[in-house]
Amino acid sequence: MRTFFMACPAHNIRRNDLNQYCIDCEMAACQHCRAEGTHHDHRIITIYRLVYREVVSLEEMNRYLDCSRIQPYMSNGREVLALHPLPHCGSGSLKQHIACRFCTRKLMDPRSYQYCSIACKYQIDGGRPTTIEPPARPPASNNGDGDNGGAGGGSAAAGGSRNGKTASHHRSRK
Repeated sequence: MRTFFMACPAHNIRRNDLNQYCIDCEMAACQHCRAEGTHHDHRIITIYRLVYREVVSLEEMNRYLDCSRIQPYMSNGREVLALHPLPHCGSGSLKQHIACRFCTRKLMDPRSYQYCSIACKYQIDGGRPTTIEPPARPPASNNGDGDNGGAGGGSAAAGGSRNGKTASHHRSRK
């Protein structure tokens, strides 16, 4: 599972977290990584925090992935999607028709949604999400240092990690 909101190893600056994800490089980045031009013309997604969990803007993510059937949450007046299942207070599994198909977290509107997070949808729907292909560009030069900005491989910021604990007190879109 990919982790964000850690200090950027390339830019040792206070309050400089890895809160962006470059789809083209498949790595986390900070504001300074992006400003340096390393990710010029790349597809970047901003990662936000909601109750100590990582979320992305539904509008922004819809440009790159099929986000249908994933339950959105409201955060600061914007619809967001959880990258990974949110924690919940209950115990045990719920009936399949009212719960996330992967982690069994309760869904606020099970008629409209089948998943509570991006990771859950792509665990069920075939693993690695399919993203829109970037325009062809010449290969980047490799400086040989092997630094990937603190992020592992994967796509669309959501590595799938099964988490049996899930649910939240957030309202879904109506």
